[in-house]
Amino acid sequence: MIRINQTNTPQLFALTCTELGVLANPFYLFVFTNDMTLKEQSIVLTDNSIYKSRYNLFEITGTFFETDGWHSYKVYEQDAFNNTDIAMTNGIVEEGRAFVVSSFDVQFKQNDSDTVTFNQYNGN
Repeated sequence: MIRINQTNTPQLFALTCTELGVLANPFYLFVFTNDMTLKEQSIVLTDNSIYKSRYNLFEITGTFFETDGWHSYKVYEQDAFNNTDIAMTNGIVEEGRAFVVSSFDVQFKQNDSDTVTFNQYNGN
C-alpha cells in the first residue's frame, strides 16, 4: 500500500516493478481506479531509483488525483513515454492499493453541553 499526500509535492513512493519486468529501461503506466467512483486515471512515470534491482522510485507532482480516498492501482511496463493504452504495454508488473489525501488537517469538535438525553423504547 502506498500513501499519497497531494499537499506535499513532489510526492515520492517506492514499489518493486523490476522483478516482473523484461525491458531494460522501461516507462511505467500507472492506472489508478477510485474505489467509490470507479473512475480511472492514468499517468506515465519514470523510475528515479539509483538501485533499480532493489526498488523503483516514482514521483508525482501537483494535484493528479481528482478525489481523495482509496484507489486500486495497476502498473504496466512499456517502451513509450506517452502511451496510456493498456493494450500497447508489456503487461502488469505491480498492483496494489493507494490511499490519497489532500490534507492531514484534523479538526476535533468538543461537546459543550452537559445535558445527556436517553431515549427508551417500551415496545408500544
